[in-house]
This record gives sequence, structure tokens and C-alpha cells, in this order.
Amino acid sequence: MVLSDRNEVEESDKKRSPLDKVPSSSPIIWKLLIPLLLTALILIASFSVLLWWQQDQQIEEGIQKTIDLVQNDYETTLEKQSSKMVTELNWIAVNEPLIDALEKQDPDTLLLNSQNLYDRLSQVHNISHFYYQGPDRVNVLRVHMPDKRGGSIERFTLLEAERTGNVVTGLELGSLGFFTLWAIKPVYSNGTLIGYIELGKEIEDILNSISENTGAELTVFIYKDSLDRNNWENGMLKLDREADWDRYSSKVIIYGTVPLSTAFEQPIELEEAITKGNSLEIVDNETIWHTSSMTLNDASGDEVGFMLIRQDITAERNLFAENLKRLIIRSILLFVLLCSFYFFMLKRTAQSIFENEFIVKESSDRFRSVIESAHDAVMIVNSKGKIVYWNKRAESIFGYDRDETIGAHLLTFIPERYREAHKNKFNGSDITGLTVQIEGLKKDGSEIPIELSLSSWNSKHGRYYGGVIRDITKRKEDEDMLKKYAAELERSNELKTIFADIMRHDLMNPISFINGYVGVLLETEKDPDKVTKIKCLKKVTSKLIIMIEEASKFSMLEESDEITLKVFDLEFMLRSSAMYIQKQADEKEMSIELDLHGPYFVKADPMVEDVFANILSNAIKYSPKRTKVIVDVANQGEFWKISITDSGEGIADEDKPLVFDRFKRVNKGNIKGTGLGLAIVKRIMELHEGDVGVSNNPEGQGSVFWVTLKKADL
Repeated sequence: MVLSDRNEVEESDKKRSPLDKVPSSSPIIWKLLIPLLLTALILIASFSVLLWWQQDQQIEEGIQKTIDLVQNDYETTLEKQSSKMVTELNWIAVNEPLIDALEKQDPDTLLLNSQNLYDRLSQVHNISHFYYQGPDRVNVLRVHMPDKRGGSIERFTLLEAERTGNVVTGLELGSLGFFTLWAIKPVYSNGTLIGYIELGKEIEDILNSISENTGAELTVFIYKDSLDRNNWENGMLKLDREADWDRYSSKVIIYGTVPLSTAFEQPIELEEAITKGNSLEIVDNETIWHTSSMTLNDASGDEVGFMLIRQDITAERNLFAENLKRLIIRSILLFVLLCSFYFFMLKRTAQSIFENEFIVKESSDRFRSVIESAHDAVMIVNSKGKIVYWNKRAESIFGYDRDETIGAHLLTFIPERYREAHKNKFNGSDITGLTVQIEGLKKDGSEIPIELSLSSWNSKHGRYYGGVIRDITKRKEDEDMLKKYAAELERSNELKTIFADIMRHDLMNPISFINGYVGVLLETEKDPDKVTKIKCLKKVTSKLIIMIEEASKFSMLEESDEITLKVFDLEFMLRSSAMYIQKQADEKEMSIELDLHGPYFVKADPMVEDVFANILSNAIKYSPKRTKVIVDVANQGEFWKISITDSGEGIADEDKPLVFDRFKRVNKGNIKGTGLGLAIVKRIMELHEGDVGVSNNPEGQGSVFWVTLKKADL
């Protein structure tokens, strides 16, 4: 046979094989140097970025610590100041002259007795507001402004003190735009409210103290919608502070430890950062400020503004920049040293490659000799699917000489009906690295099963594929024989199932008919001799029915692999089984003792009751009269162990492994049985992934039959 596409192979493919080609050593230095240098550059860059990130994190951690310190100091200081003000209020509230004057609403007496007190409070606690209010919240005296009296006070803290009758403290924004800490105490005389005493202080000294403790500069902004412009401007004028209402669009500054420069007049960036709760770095001349904010709420919980927290991080950033510059210089020096080292080492390596080229050629020749004598067929194809190498074993498997195959397409050796499907696979190279079984086409047109393993590699001449081919004709014949045996086994199982169905339906019907007819004869026959014989027949037919039912049940259980599990109370099932067997026990004057202290929840199929009924029935059947059967349940980790103890003859140790086999009955004397009951018990427990066994009665004569069931997860 002459292959049609043989002439398509390129002349270069005919003259040389990739096994003969030794790559030139001249470009090796650059081929290896470039990846090594790139790797070194990536490692140095990654290390530099890591160091930069670590230093930046250290700065950010320091900034965050300061922010947390400001917030903690603010809350703690407010709490301490409030406590001090409440202490002063409590002291004032026990001053009888003051309380008498408040009850009489005598402002002159109140002023006379409070002026020195106010001076002390101002000096010691920076108290700026001192009020006496009537029980109707109408002002009696403003100690700090004695000329201004009267007017109903509607502050939230005062209203809250009126509502609760208790001391109330909290921050409130005054009509003049001052953020004031208030403490209000209701005053009672003989159980009657006679008025309120109020102390208030601006929070400037609190903010100054926080700034000194933390090193942060603080600026308090209040939202314009919480202020009246005229009142605010008048208030700022009284405090001799700058009042620039138009500086920001939605807020104004009421206090700052240091003034804000024009660098902070970036409303878009600043307001966006504050609104989103983010931080921002702003450069003011040569100073780098880190800015963040803290929400300010009044006593009612309403957000009325925020506090801008500024930290001078110029030194940290300059040190960071200096360290980064040093790191970059060191990285460049390290990179240059690595370049020099790599170049020197690769130059020596290239020289070694040239010296070893002859050794590589010899190794190639030895490799060719090995694959020529290999037991499996070996072929090599190029990226076009054309064969460029074909060993002797391939010649013997396919019947083609090497000259006939070189240049032929790989698909030539695959039957026509499979070529289109395999063409897509080979083109996609999706079977590279795998072992596949396909049909091969021999020169004489016959087909053989083969096993093909493909590998691939790239060279400067293109991509090549190496294939190892094994004739698996003998293996396929063995597999076909195994399939035949499996089919025969499956057929045997089907026949067993059919036999069970025949036994269940075709035998049960006539036996049931005979049993019923025998029952009728028993009711009508009067001859004692005949009655005895009929009873014997009745016993035999009943026994046969039981055998058919148990054999059918066992057959169905043998075929079943799955059961339906539900949650049951084991105690209820055991009591039901005992009640079912009680009549059998009564006939032998026996008792069933249930040592149960449930509930014991299990996941089981209802058929598990057959297990208990069968074991209980056997225990009664093989025990002497007037004895007892004991049922108990023990906790064994993930399982409940159910034990049924009888007082029968017991079972010899050598017979114990046989009792659960079908049709195995060990030394039961004249007691008849089917030999399937315990086999059914064992199969049911296997389906439940439980266990079953028998042991000697530890209390004396008899046996203990036990089973285990998995607990239910509730």
C-alpha cells in the first residue's frame, strides 16, 4: 500500500529527526540570563514593596493610635467633668440658705449667696454658666449674667431633668453657637419640686487639654442648619473669635487649637473625606497634616457637627521617603551585582555545554538504540501530524516499513470512521499526557485495539509529539471474557429473583388454599383420629407458609441496598415487639422483663421491629418454661446496644459464628425452625450499618443476642 500524503512531508523532515538535533549553545546565555534577571528584579521589587508597605503601616498605626487616644480622652474627660459638676450641684443642693431663696424665688438672696461660689467654680472648673430655674423652668437668676432674668428655658437637658426627676448631664449647642457641657439637678423640698440648679461650661479647656496630651490639633465644626447666623456671629464676636460664615458651604468653625490655613480650604476633598469618615493628607507649605474627623452629637443624640483631628506627620513622612530612597539605591546595586554574577556563571555554563555536546550526541545514539529495541511501538510526529520517526516494533504491529510511514499523517493508521473525531482531539492536543484506547488500522486493512500514550515538547524546529503504542488485542479478549462472565452472573441473579417471585406467588396461593381447606376440615371433622392427622397437616402447611414468606423476605433483603430511615423511639418499638410476642410467652408461663429507661431515639426503617420480634420469639422458643427474658438498652457512643437475654441451653462457642447464616441451625433438638430468621436479622442490621452478635449469659445458663443501631441526631 502506498500512502497518498507521503509526498507532502517537507524535505527537512525526511533528512533529520529531533533526536539528531542538538541545540546551538550560542544563545543559551541570553535565554537563561533574561529569565533569571527578571526573577531577581521581581524579587527585589517585591521585597521593596513589602518594606514600603510595612513602614507605611507603621505610620498609619501611629496615626490611628493618636485618633483613638483623642476619642478616648474626649469621652473620658467629658465623663469626669460631668461627675465633678454633679458633685458641685449636690453640694449646692444642701445649702439651706440657697434652697430657701430658691423656694421663695428670691433672686437677690440667691445672687448674694452665689457670687463667691460662682467665682470659685469659674476658677476651679471653668464654669461659665450658673442658673437657678423655677419649677416651671422659668429663669429665676443667671449668676453669670445677673442683669438678665426671666424667660422659659427649653433646653433638652432641662426638659429631660423635668421628665425624669433626676440629675441630667450632656452637651448642648447654645443659641449663640457655643458647645456647652450642662449638669442640671432638680431640687425638692418636702417632696415638692421647687426648681432646678444648672451648671454649664464651654468645652474649650477640654479640647486644649486633649490637644496637649495627644499632640493633635483640634478644630470644631458645627453644621449651619443647627445655627442662626446672626446669633452665631454675635456669639463669636463676644468671644473675640473670627466668624467667617461663608468659608465653608455647610459648616462653620466655632473653635480651634490653632487656626486653619488656606491649605484646608478644599471643600470638595475635605468635605467628601469627612462625609465618608475617611482620612486625608494635606500639605501646608512644608508641613504634612493627616486629617480625620470625629462626629459630635448633642445630649439628644442628634449629630450637630464634627471635630477635625490634625496630626503633623512631616517627620514620619520625610523619614519614610529617606528610607525609601536608600532602599531603591541598594536594590539597584544588588540588581547590578546579580546581573554580573549571573552573566559570569552562565558564561561558564555555556562553555561547559559546548564541551559536553559530544557526550549529548552519544546519549542520543544510545537512546535511539533503546527505543529501536523497545517492546512497544514508538513514533514521533511533528506539529502537522506527519510521522518523522517509526521504530521496528511499530513496523511489526502495523505491517508498514519505515520508509512507507515517514511523512504519512498519523490519522492514516486509524480506521476511516473514527478519523474525523480523532482529528479534533489531535489538533487540540487535549489527550497529551493521557493514555487512550483506540482502534488501529493495519496495512492489510484489518483493525486491532491499541493503547496510545502521547507526550509533547517544543524545540526551535517546532512542536513535536511522541507516541507509545501497545497492541492490546490479548487484553481486549480477556476483558470480553470477563464481561461475558459478568453477564452470566447478572443473568443468574435475575433467575434467582424470578425464582423468589415464583416461590412467593405461585407456591403461596396453593399452599394458602390447602391451609384454609385444612382449617375448614378441623372445624367440621368429629373423628378424633382424623382430627389429630388434620392438625398435623395444618401444622405442616403453616410451617411451609412461614418458610416461603421468610425465604421471599430474605431474597428481597439480599437485593436491597437502600432503606428508608426515620426517627423512632427505640423504647416504644421494643415494648411493641414484646407485646406482640407476649402470647407466645404466656403459653410457656414466661415473662418478658423490659429494663428500659428511655427515650432512645434512633434512625431506622420500620422493618427493624422484625429484628426484635424474631430474637424475642427465639428466646422464648428455646428457653425452659417459667423463666424470663430480659431486654435492656446500653449507651455505646454513637450507637444504642439492645441486648435480649434468655435462659435456654446456650450456644457452643464454635457454633456462634454460624447462627446468623441462612439455613444453619445449631443443636436445637426437637424444636423446628426455618433456618432463615437470624439470617434476616443479620441482613436488616447490615442495611442499617449496625452490628449483631451472640454471647453467653453472664448470669448463668442461656445466651445474650444483641444488636446495635445508630443514634438519631436531634
